[in-house]
This record gives sequence, C-alpha cells and structure tokens, in this order.
Amino acid sequence: SEVKGTDANMSYDEKVYTVTITVSSSGNELVPDVEVTDQNGEPARILFTNGYEAPVEPEPEPITVGLTGIKHLVSDSDDVTLANTEFEFRLTGSGDTELLATSDGAGRFAFEIELAEAGTYEYTVEEVIPAEGDEGYIEGMAYDTWFYRVTINVTEVDGQLSAQTEIKDLQDVSCQVLEFTNYYTATVPLLVP
Repeated sequence: SEVKGTDANMSYDEKVYTVTITVSSSGNELVPDVEVTDQNGEPARILFTNGYEAPVEPEPEPITVGLTGIKHLVSDSDDVTLANTEFEFRLTGSGDTELLATSDGAGRFAFEIELAEAGTYEYTVEEVIPAEGDEGYIEGMAYDTWFYRVTINVTEVDGQLSAQTEIKDLQDVSCQVLEFTNYYTATVPLLVP
C-alpha cells in the first residue's frame, strides 16, 4: 500500500496489493516466482494513482473608491443659490461605466466606484449641461465646461485590494478634489417704451 503524505491538496491511492514470492530451486539456481494480487485476490499489476488539486486562491473582496467634488455658484440673485439649485455631474470611463451624482444644498457631490480586481481604471468627470428647454436648464446660467481625468490604480497584495487615485484637470495639473464653478446672471426684461 502507499504511505499517505501530508499534502492536503493531494489525494492518495488507497489500494492494497499482496505480493507473494515463491522461490524454487532449479539445479544450482534459485528461481523466484512473483505473484501480485489486489484486495479481492485477483491477479494485478502494482499501480498507484494519486490526484493533485492546486489550491484555489479566494477572490479578493471588491473595494469602493470614493470621489468627492464641490460646486461653486456665483450668482447675482438670491433666487438662484446652491441651497435651492441642483447640479448634476457625470463620471464615464473604464468598463463602460457611467455614474451620475447630484449636488446637495452646500454644492457637494460624490461618486462611489466599486472595483473587483487589480488594474488601471480611467474615468472622466464633467458637469451635465442641460440644453435650453430641458429639465434643469436655467436661463442666465453659464455652466462650467471643465472636466477632470481620474486614474485609479488598484493593486492586490495578500488577497487584499487597495487603490490609489490621481485626479488631473484639463491642463494636466494634479488636483485633490473635483471642482466646478457656474455663474448666474439674472435676466432683466427689456422695457418697451
């Protein structure tokens, strides 16, 4: 029989063989006669077959990478302020990702991106500019056309994912936050004499 080892990924053969050696003499020579039988007493050839299954590394838990931004509004009217106006922002990029975020009353907005494997992910963040007549369009609003490029490098060490985020503006300058500024000028009706 085979002596089992300690490798947990190895399956050891449990077959048992009986080897009978009968020695007879023929003149001045000894002649061995070897007979091998299996567990059932049937004639057999000694053959042990082991199996090996490579250990499966568990998939790392996905990580969530957050991006935050701030909207500034320069307005000449108390009717149009950050507190009463929502602005929408779009993140697009790697893996056909498209996420939308809306600013709160203080102008803050955020994206959360879930990433499940190591690699480099690239995104663009821009303000959604509504066309005239669309919902959210404000007459007299000059929308920010600036956009940012975001690169997220995800690495895996010992089954754990970690991420480093780099944000660059249109001029390839590194930034810490996504920042947009809109300008609002109240429209003054024309007086016809």
